[in-house]
Amino acid sequence: MRKYLIAALIALCSTALVAATAVAALHHDMKIKATPKAGTKAKPRNVVLSAGVAMVRTAPDAQNPTVPKIDFLFPKQFKFLNSKFKKCSKAILGAQGVAGCPKGSKIGAGTALATLGAQDIPLHFKTTFFNAGPKTIVIHLQRVNEKGQPLEGSYESPTGRYTKASGKYGSRLTVSIPDSVQTPDNGSTWSKLVKLDFKLDQKYKGKTFTQSTGCKKSYPFSSTLHYRANPAPPSVSSTTTTGTVKCKK
Repeated sequence: MRKYLIAALIALCSTALVAATAVAALHHDMKIKATPKAGTKAKPRNVVLSAGVAMVRTAPDAQNPTVPKIDFLFPKQFKFLNSKFKKCSKAILGAQGVAGCPKGSKIGAGTALATLGAQDIPLHFKTTFFNAGPKTIVIHLQRVNEKGQPLEGSYESPTGRYTKASGKYGSRLTVSIPDSVQTPDNGSTWSKLVKLDFKLDQKYKGKTFTQSTGCKKSYPFSSTLHYRANPAPPSVSSTTTTGTVKCKK
């Protein structure tokens, strides 16, 4: 009887440890909003798409991780008008900034917050999204202070590329963060993502960059953040969060 009792206690402790580890695992929150009513394949409708992700720092991860890549999955009923908008390249953004991009190439804007180094120095950014050609977007990073006022210094622009997805998703947007953003100051320090938000709401010739071609009660979304050591490895290599947004025809 005593042996059975000891075995039961060991099993109970092991289960509790697994549960505690699962709760403590690094993860991120996601918020999505898509408005207004859905369109059809014959008559697509404009969509204002808002999205955001926020890191949840939990043990055993003592610091927010460095993020080299982010994947967003969108519903099959969404299409993106890269061919209809004007184009602005990463090279133009690097040389001339936002002012160098032609009217009709901007698709949205947002903000981002990261921290730098072991002291977690805040890094605030204003982000501006541009169409960059077939299935490609580019994001301008302007460092700002807490009040949103521009600061000196430039950062290389992240690039996003659209590819086909599977299952209930129709497309995948993979945003690649340049090494110079992950490890600024010539690689001597690491930047660590805290949160980012963006809104794709700009119109060109009456159309938004994102359009809806249908609705099946709700739109499915997913976001995956990929992590790298900085220099300590995080507890997981990536985290995925899913969500839905109700839609109306």
